[in-house]
Order: sequence, then structure tokens, then C-alpha cells
Amino acid sequence: MTLQATIACEVNSYRTSVRFHLPNPNDHIQRIILQNNAFYERAMLEDVGSSLPEDALAVDVGAYIGNHTLFFSSVLGVRTIAFEPNPLAFVALQANVELNGINGLVELHPLALGAGPATGEIGNVDAANLGDAQFQPTGEGSIQMARLDDVIGERRVHLIKIDVSGAEADVLRGAHETIARSRPKLLVSARSREVLTEVEAILRPLGYRKIQFYNDTPTYLFEPAYSEAAAPTRAIDLVDPRHLAMLPPTRQIVAGMATVAGNEIALRATVMSLLPQIDCLFVYLNGFTQAPRFIAEHPKIRHFIDTDGSRYGDAGKFWGLEQVEDSIYITCDDDIIYPDDFVARTVGELAQLGGQAVVGVHGAIILQPSLGYYKDRGRAVLHFERAFMRRRRVHVVATNACAFHSNTVKMTLADFRHRNMADTWLAQYLHREGIPSYIVPRKEGWLLPIEVQRPTIYEQSSAGTGTAYDSSKKQDEILSSMYPISLLRSDAADASSIIYLVDADRADGLVEFILAVAARERDPIVFVTCDHETQEMRDTVLHPDFLCEVHLVARSGGHASGYKDLLSTYAGRVRAWTLRNGNELKLVGGDDWKKWFEPIAPLANALPVAPVPTRSFADERPGFDSSKYWEQRYMSGGNSGAGSYNKSAEYKGLILNAFAAEKQLKHVGELGSGDGNQLRYLGFEHYTGFDVSQTAIHLCRDMHRDRPGSDFVWLGEPQLDMSQYDGAFELTLSLDVIFHLIEEDVYRTYMERLFAMSKRYVIVYASNHDGPDRHGAVHVRNRRFTDDVARWLPEWTLLKHVDNPYKHPLISEADFFVFGKNGAEDLSFLDGVNQTPLRQ
Repeated sequence: MTLQATIACEVNSYRTSVRFHLPNPNDHIQRIILQNNAFYERAMLEDVGSSLPEDALAVDVGAYIGNHTLFFSSVLGVRTIAFEPNPLAFVALQANVELNGINGLVELHPLALGAGPATGEIGNVDAANLGDAQFQPTGEGSIQMARLDDVIGERRVHLIKIDVSGAEADVLRGAHETIARSRPKLLVSARSREVLTEVEAILRPLGYRKIQFYNDTPTYLFEPAYSEAAAPTRAIDLVDPRHLAMLPPTRQIVAGMATVAGNEIALRATVMSLLPQIDCLFVYLNGFTQAPRFIAEHPKIRHFIDTDGSRYGDAGKFWGLEQVEDSIYITCDDDIIYPDDFVARTVGELAQLGGQAVVGVHGAIILQPSLGYYKDRGRAVLHFERAFMRRRRVHVVATNACAFHSNTVKMTLADFRHRNMADTWLAQYLHREGIPSYIVPRKEGWLLPIEVQRPTIYEQSSAGTGTAYDSSKKQDEILSSMYPISLLRSDAADASSIIYLVDADRADGLVEFILAVAARERDPIVFVTCDHETQEMRDTVLHPDFLCEVHLVARSGGHASGYKDLLSTYAGRVRAWTLRNGNELKLVGGDDWKKWFEPIAPLANALPVAPVPTRSFADERPGFDSSKYWEQRYMSGGNSGAGSYNKSAEYKGLILNAFAAEKQLKHVGELGSGDGNQLRYLGFEHYTGFDVSQTAIHLCRDMHRDRPGSDFVWLGEPQLDMSQYDGAFELTLSLDVIFHLIEEDVYRTYMERLFAMSKRYVIVYASNHDGPDRHGAVHVRNRRFTDDVARWLPEWTLLKHVDNPYKHPLISEADFFVFGKNGAEDLSFLDGVNQTPLRQ
């Protein structure tokens, strides 16, 4: 990389944090990314990207700075080949790939693609074909030309995106062999009717048709289509032959569905959405005396009437499984509209797993120890109406839309020993047989639920009504017999996820640990060991928002030995740490972690936990030294905490940059700069950071050594005279600091210094109430500091309290408080900034 890449913004997309180097914020694409904190043309990328298989190869022709490339590779995790002929744009593209550590997934080419064979250097390239004017080359003869066919060779391509400002037809001509062989999806920009006409003339003979168009500057999605004359007569013939080759012997695609009397209207809509996609539908009719005509008379449908309707309930959808061989079997609900690509997409996902798994659209990860499947914090749900960009593993796959091969799953109705809990019986079978289950990628609203006027299993079970639809007690009984339930028990042969094991003495610090793990891995498996299971530990560790497998293992509980046996089987993949005092995270070598599962005597009153006493912190922690605490934290590899990273850091940057721009502030000081990560999101012209930790100052100086206008000062410097900074700044900042000042004298001195350093504004980001930390953190003391400012510094006025819309009880309770020295001001512009969404 030939330029010093700086992070202009960090986009969070589907739990993946993507960093952008944006050298020209005035450029249209870069400005949109900055303003929205989202990918450019996001809707198109999500719509098309969610349909790509796990093993896809995407081609980005006209990659520019890498917006599409980063989405394909970072968010979707697919291999990507990017082409960008403009030398300066290519450097920015390289920078963005390197910033995100995806060099292994992305293949970069500084080439212009065309219709003819490679011709080497070319001159007099039309500037319009090279993107933004800021990236125009200064001389001729610097652009290399090639055909896509020559670069791709025999590799199979799943998606080609082309945006080359009018030369799209030439790129397609040079990709003829690749398109004919791979039959990929094509995203082709056409800025004029003439370009579109030329593109269609090339693609029509190849069997392609327009499916959809996106964006203000139209980009068209083309896909291959069957001709009317060659339309297949069987659904199995619609399946990609390459997918069939990856599956066990497969003769047909069938579906199974159970319904109840009184739901005929929704049932008809559901059935009609499925029939064109399958060869046969098995319908189990609960409570019917005769089949509806559209069921009884359709040649593709077989039905069974259960007049009593009390034997199997929703498990009736498995009635047809015993009647088929060498088939893909799809279970469905009777109140969902299934899209016309549902079967093809689902079969494609199953094929990538060799047919040795179950794939679905809705699933759950059980948080353990669970107090009940339908209880609060009992599970993390990956809902079928939400969008997901990558395949995810789950403990329980829902039978409302799941597929498997009949040679892999061989259940009979006798396996469903209680009605209306088909999902749980399937989970038990898969757990016993070691068969993994997944939810598949899809766009939001891919499956559409139909509102029905009847009780549902979920509603009745979660409410514990005791009706025939309430199977909660039986489900809990079955699931508890399987504990510990882990993805490890149905681990894919090529699974490479690291097993994260941490032994903690308190809840503090665990949220940061688990969030970091969840951001690093797609299907992480986390085990937290402790002496006793307390309500505080449960509320912290077993949180549905983590969306990953998490276990809380108490040595005083009854499952410790089972966990030891489970982890011993996978000892080579275990990475174990101890977490002490909320921040002392140390890697444990060898098999020492096995001692963590040795039983200890139960704590009589472990649950529920007694309220935290409201004694003064000075009494609880005599001799606590804030300076030493933070120095030791940074020296041991710790960081400034969750508030300085990801969405919290983005939010603070959004507010502070807007404030500085509105008030035209140039000189800013921050008292408590931390490890410097927050500064990546701040755009101040002149910035001085102060910190009590010498290690933190070294980290800041190293991270921002090439940032002009920045300076860092260690507050422990023996010769330092802080009076030289009195009134030196137009704005001083205190971000996530005040609630870390435990000692009274340290707190008072800090507040007086913070306000003395500014001549106009002070902005504080902190909680504003008295009391201990909810997790008992040794380094946290909440203070109602606004009362102290009014009492100690009456010349300063609280101008604005900006409520933080992204507060999370497990991460931060901080808001923004803006103080001014010159009386009241109108800061209503911050209200508009505060309504700007961070996550698109």
C-alpha cells in the first residue's frame, strides 16, 4: 500500500464491522458512505448478496474504492476478484482491502476490461471511464487492458458486477465464455437507453433476461432463464445440475405440511406458492372430516385426514417422509407465502453441505443453563423475517421452512411422542445423530407470514396456557435431557471455529469479551466458568443479543463434569483465559483449564442475588488507585472498553464532529484519551489528548503518528505544568471517564482541570446518577456530576443534554452533556444529528 490509510468511518453491517478509507469526502460515493454510515447502494447489495452461495466467487468490474468488493468479501465472506484501472483509485481500493484484513479473500487487478485480448498499455483513455475526476491519471500509457475470460480462466463465477461508465457492453463481450460456462448473476450498470439496448443484445442469445433494476443510476440484474420450449416438467429438473451432483442420489423434491380445520384460506395461498417448486406435497389434515377440493383434486398433492387431530399436530408435516426415498424433503407451515426461489435457494444451500445437514430459515440458539425454552433469556432467536447475509449454525432449526435429504434424516411419526413440538423432536434427533443444522442467508421479508385467526403453538406455549397448543413443559423436559446442548456435538467435519473458554470472578468485563468474540467469528462457542451461578452472571452472560452459543458453567452446579468431558473431546480447539477484576485477561496454556470444572460446594442463596448494598465506594475499596489501575490495564493488553469501539465510537464521532463543524472549532483537548481508538472517528483540525497512563499515550502516539495536528501528553510527566493549558482549547472533552474516577480527590481535581482548559465549551459523555456499577465493576462509580458542576463551577451553564439512543444496559448508560461559558445557546441542531441512524 503506497498511501497512509486513515479510517474515515466504520460501517456495521450484519454484525460485521467494515472500515473505510475515504480520501475524498466530496466525491458522491464517498460522501454517501460517510453521511449514512452504510454501504453505497446498500439495498442492491443486500438483495443480491443474500442469494449468493457460501462458496461463491464474485467479480467486481469497476471496483473504484472497493465499496462492493468490501461487501462481498467482508460481509458475505465470499471470494472476490476486483478490477480497477485508475491508478489512484486502485491505491484506495488496496488500502480498504488491507484495512479490513481480507487480502486472502480478494484478488486485485489494476486492469481495464474490454472485448479484445490483452493489449498491454493503452493511452488516451476516456476520463469518463475512470471514475471520479480526483482520480484522473496525469499521463498516458498507464492503463492495462484485458478480457475477463482471460483472467478468470476455468474458474466458476457466481456474480459479475459491471460499472464502467458506458463500456459495459465491451466488458460483456470479453466475458462471453465465462458467462456461457458459469451462468452467473449479472449486475450491469446502464446509464443510457443506448447502453441498455446494446447490453440486452449481447445477453439475450445467452438466455438472460432482466429481473430487476436498482439505484438512481440504473443497475440491472440479469439472470439466465429457461426457454418456454424447454421448460422442465418436474421440479427436480429445475435444480442446478451442479447442486444435484453434490447431493446423495436424488429423484424428486417433496414437501410436507400440517394444517388444522378452519385455516383453509391461508392454506390455499401457501400451497399455491409451493406447488410450482416441488414434485409432490404431503398434507396432514388435523380436525378435518374431508379434504378441501384444491387439496383433494390436485395431482401433486397427497393428503391424510386425522379427524380427531390430537395425535401429531404440527408433526404431521413429517407424514410423507416414510413414503419417499432418495428425495429432498421440505417441511412447511400453512400460513406462510414461500417465494418462487425458495426451493432452489434452499436446495442450493443443502447441496453445499453435501446433503449431510438440515437447513432452514428460522432457528434458535439455546442459552444455557436455560430456565425454559420460552422463558426470558432462554434462547437467541434468528427470525425468519429478518435478513441474514451468511449461513449460521443453530441448536434448533424450525420446521416452518426447513429442508433435508431423506437419506440423512430418517425420522418416522413414532419419533414424535408428543404433539405440537415438531421443532424440539427434530432437534433431539439431530443432536443424537450428530447432524448439524443451519439457517440460510436471505433478504428481509423473503418469507411472508399470513395473519390467521387461531391460536399458535408459540403464543400458547410462551404464555403457558395449558391448552393443546401449549407444549412448553414437555419441550423443556426433552431439551433438559440433552444438556449441555452444543454445536460441538453436531460439528461439521471442516469446522474451524475456536472454542472460547473464560473463567471469571465477576460479571464485569464479560460483555466486552463476548461481543469481541461474536464480532470475530461467525459461529463462536463461548463457555464462561465461575464458582456460582448468580442472577447477575445470568443476566450478563445469557443475553439473546449476542446471537451466539454461550454457556454459563457454575462449579457449584450439576453440569460441570459434563462440560469438562465435552471440552476435553475438542481440547485442541480450546482457547482459555482467566478474567479477573473485569480487565485482567490472561491466556491459560496447556490443560490447566480442566481444573476449572472441579466441583465446589453450592452457595445456598446463589439465586436470587441480594441487592447490591449502597455503601460508599471509598469504604468498599480503600486504597484504590485509578492511575495504577489504567496503567496496569493497558500494560496487560487491555483497551479503553466497549464505549470506544464499534457503534459506540461511531455515535460519539457523529455528535462531536457535527458540533465542532457547526461551531467552527479548531482546537480541541480531551482529558482521558485512552488507547486512541475513539480518535479514529473524530475529524478535529487540532487535537491534544491527555491521559494518566503512559502506556496509553504510547499507544496513541504510535496509532496516530502520521495524523497532522495531533499531540498527546502524559499526565504523569514529572515536569508537566498543566496551568499552561488553561483556556488553551475552544472545546474540551471527557468521554467515558467520569464514572471511572473512584477517588473523591481525583474526581474533584479532574473536573476543575477539565473546565479550566476550555474557553468556550465542555462536552461530557457519561452516566449522570449516583450509585454503584450494576455489575459490581471495581473501576466504575456512577456520579450525578451535573450537580457538582453547578455547585463548583457556577460560571458554566448546561446547554444541552443529548439522550443517547444507543444506550445498552450491558454496555453503556452514558449520554452527552454540553456546557458553555457564555450563557444559553440554541443547540437544537444536535437533535437532528441524534436521529441519524448508524446501522442501515
